[in-house]
Order: sequence, then structure tokens, then C-alpha cells
Amino acid sequence: MRYKRLHLSLTMAVVGCGLSLCNVVTADSPTVNWVASWDEARQLAKSSGKLLMVVVYDSQCPTCIECKKRMFSDASIIKLTHRFICYAADINSKVGKELWQKHLAKRTDVLPATLFMSPTGELIDFVTGYLIAGVFEPLLKRILSGVTIKDLMARVERHPNDIDAVYALAIAYLERDQMGLARPLLERIKRIDPKDKHGYGISIELHLGIYYAYNGKMRDALKHLTRAAKQKRDINIAEEARFQMAIVYYAMARYEDAYRICDELSKQARRQDIRQMAARLLPVIRAAREEQRKEKQRQPQKQRKATREA
Repeated sequence: MRYKRLHLSLTMAVVGCGLSLCNVVTADSPTVNWVASWDEARQLAKSSGKLLMVVVYDSQCPTCIECKKRMFSDASIIKLTHRFICYAADINSKVGKELWQKHLAKRTDVLPATLFMSPTGELIDFVTGYLIAGVFEPLLKRILSGVTIKDLMARVERHPNDIDAVYALAIAYLERDQMGLARPLLERIKRIDPKDKHGYGISIELHLGIYYAYNGKMRDALKHLTRAAKQKRDINIAEEARFQMAIVYYAMARYEDAYRICDELSKQARRQDIRQMAARLLPVIRAAREEQRKEKQRQPQKQRKATREA
């Protein structure tokens, strides 16, 4: 069985510290109703007519466990999950292996993966990796509305210059980690709307930044996130992009840059969630920065010791 997990350092920087771009869940907030067994989940889906949402993860991968936990920690996401029958399948189990082989093995090599299925078990759609609430919520709403990838493909085929459909399909492919399919659509959007009057170009830069970051291509991630952060058209996207830049810098061990951005966001960001998350990440970065400084101070001592021993 071949698959890859999310880029560990970046993901743990986001979720391992308890951070996600989402609403805070309080003690009074509802929780996701995870069904205990696959057989029970299928029976409930058939009897209720609800769609199935199945998260396939690796119980031996701390990142997968944290991703599963944090993706479903947002209050608005939890509310939407109540319209699904939810089940979590460990890929090391019999059910997990069967779901992987049947629905994912030929489509992706990334875990965790989230499957959306009809009440009778037919695959409707899937996404891979950790999704921030700002991406996950509209995806769930699209699935619930009955708009599938096939529907988007048909719409784009009928109306190749329908920028709304082209954008939706491109983002859906990115959510599936299918850059090869998304790339020509992204290029088409540029041709249809070269001056970005619809504003999709800004959102695409953010999506591309997150995509490349989770695939470990940090320089490409920074290039796109920087573009999204510098634009002044959408402050929400700009601040989200800057926070993602801080996380990428953290993953690259560029702690000074990460600290500078988080310090600014914790004081100046208009979005309350960004201010709070930046403030929570600051002590983590500060500790890493201090350890990095100590290590640099130890290097000359190690070199002198090695010279004497030689």
C-alpha cells in the first residue's frame, strides 16, 4: 500500500499547536457524531437518506490524527456535519484498507482523505489533506447542495468561459491534490479575466500557496502567499495569507520572519481569529528561535573541540 502523509513539519506547526483558521469551539458547542462502525454508518445513511462522510486516516501517523481532530473543531463545520452520517476509518483496519483500495488508491496518495458518498455508498466526491475552515465549509455546502465534480465538469464543457464554474472546478481539483487537472483551468481563468475583475485570482493565490505548502514546496508556497498577502482588495484573504506565510517560515526554520509576521498580526490584524492565533503561535516560535540561537552559539565550541581532537 503506497500513500503519503501530509508534510509533517508544516502541518504540525498548524495543528500540533492547536491552531486552525476557524471559529472557537466552546464547552457548550456541539460535537461531530462519529458512528462507531462502518456497517452502522451505512445502515443509518440508508434509513435516513443522509450522505456519508468518511475520513480515511492513519492511526500510526500523529499528523493524520491531529488533522482529523482540527478539521472538525470549527463550530460551523460541526453544525454542517450533522447533515451527514460521519465515520472515521483507520487505513490499518480492514474497512480502511477496503475503502482506500476501492475509492482512493488510483486517485491520490495523500492521507488523510475525506470521502463523500451517497446513502447507498456510491462515491460522490473526495478531498485530501487538512482543510482550513474557510475552504472546508464551502466544500461541505457544495456537496450538500448536490453539485458534484461531474456536474461542474459538464457545466464547464457546455460553457467553457463560465468563470464561476471554471473557478469552482479548479478549486475542487486542488482540494483533491490534482494539480495536473487544476492547472489548465487556472490558466483559463487568467485568459477569461486578465484584470481579475471577479477577484478569483486573489483567492487562487491563497489556495495555491496552501497547496504547495502542504506538498512541501515552501518556496513556491511563499511566492503565491506573498502575492495574496500584498493585495489590498480583500483584507480577509490578505491576513489569512500572511498567517500562512508565518507558518511556512516556521516550517522552514526561518523563525525571525515567522515571529515578525505573527507579532504584527497579533497586534494589528482586523480579524479577531487571526489576532488570537498569531498570539498563540508567538511563544512557540519564540522558543524555537531561542533554541536556534543557542545552537548557533554552540557551533563554534563544537568546531574548536573537533579541531583539538583532530
